[in-house]
Amino acid sequence: MNMADGRNIEISGVYREVRRPTRLVFTWFAHYNDRETLITLNFRPDGNGTLMTFHQEGFGDAQLRDGYGGGWNGPNGSFEKLDAILARESGAAASRA
Repeated sequence: MNMADGRNIEISGVYREVRRPTRLVFTWFAHYNDRETLITLNFRPDGNGTLMTFHQEGFGDAQLRDGYGGGWNGPNGSFEKLDAILARESGAAASRA
């Protein structure tokens, strides 16, 4: 993972469950803090799109949980970046139609 401050962080994990197209479960091992968490993603149709629910568990304490939460949900966080990618892809698909 490439951080905004230039650091490169190694993340690894193992897929525990792949149930296309509704569910994905995998471990997330952050080498910088030697902590493994479990991430569960569920997907369901929602109008013309898809609703994704995200759950991450296995934190040692609230401070670590909140730090991860900021990385997912904070300014320039992973979900904000995902929104931008999906918007670009949606716009590109609309222009091809």
